[in-house]
Amino acid sequence: MRLTKATPIVIRTPPPNWGGYFFYFVKLETDSGIVGWGETAVLFSLYGLERAFERLIEDVFNRYLVGRDPMNREVLNKLMYTGLSSQHADYFVGGVISAFDLAMWDICGKALERPVCDLLG
Repeated sequence: MRLTKATPIVIRTPPPNWGGYFFYFVKLETDSGIVGWGETAVLFSLYGLERAFERLIEDVFNRYLVGRDPMNREVLNKLMYTGLSSQHADYFVGGVISAFDLAMWDICGKALERPVCDLLG
């Protein structure tokens, strides 16, 4: 199974905006047809810069994840962390990596036909 596509999705919430003005999601697709969903809470760091989130998702996916096996999520997370940070990931980068990580967990659970809580132990 290989990752083939990442789609960033930004949803703006109508007032009163409980929980934030925007919600940020990542849809990860595989060559086997399994789709995983992840989300991040970058809160106000991207207010008015929604396209920046979309572009970063596309760039990180193309650089670190395209064509790779999502079942190796720990290796892929390490690739993203080491490639996107020097000593530690900043708030925004950590949120992007987290969205990909959640989507890969979702894919793993679906591929193994197990709830993610069982995979976590």
